[in-house]
Amino acid sequence: SSGASDVGDASLRDAAGMPSWAFILLQDRLSTDGSFMLGDADVTHEGYVMRFVSPGFAELYGYLPSECVGLRCCACMALQTEDFLHLAKTVDMELQMVKDSIHCIQAYVVQEAIREQTDSTPGFALLLERNKDGSLIVCEVMVSTQTHPANGWRYSLCLQTRSDVSIIQILEAGLAGGGYAELVRDRHERMIARLAASHIDVSAAHLYAEEKIMDVWAGMFAELNIDW
Repeated sequence: SSGASDVGDASLRDAAGMPSWAFILLQDRLSTDGSFMLGDADVTHEGYVMRFVSPGFAELYGYLPSECVGLRCCACMALQTEDFLHLAKTVDMELQMVKDSIHCIQAYVVQEAIREQTDSTPGFALLLERNKDGSLIVCEVMVSTQTHPANGWRYSLCLQTRSDVSIIQILEAGLAGGGYAELVRDRHERMIARLAASHIDVSAAHLYAEEKIMDVWAGMFAELNIDW
């Protein structure tokens, strides 16, 4: 039963001395409500190079790790030309307005990613993204960049969750005077509350990420037949 499973989970967690957030991530509990990704910290307008994606990432975006690890985020999730045309027809908005909105959102995301790397607070943004089957989804993304204490690798931990913000809502917010920054602040506060309710400490999640990174590095060097 689920009750017996919960008791077993608690016993395993206590025996391992794990904080609750680490156990949740370790058991991939984010897979039902969001996902996380580890990538190189050198972000560009095409996103981060993905080095590890959780099962939740595959559920959210439809990609297997083998299909996306090693690529930059936008290679998988960025909108295509046909998406702009489809959006203009679907939401009854002029094509140029759709393009302007997406451009504004992308500019904010890049600015937030750069700020996050020089600040101590995680970055946050709302994104309109494309999954593998071509469906468009609105996602809330939180990013935190750190340096791994063992190997000095600068990496970014990205937490993603599907948002209940509608496509028309984010497009209208992205227009001049549409209030995108205010919408982001509101959703950021709500995301923090949801993660806290699930006992996931975003700031402490790097401890789990650092362990996962060692596995990632071991795999990368193994493929190159290099001992490390």
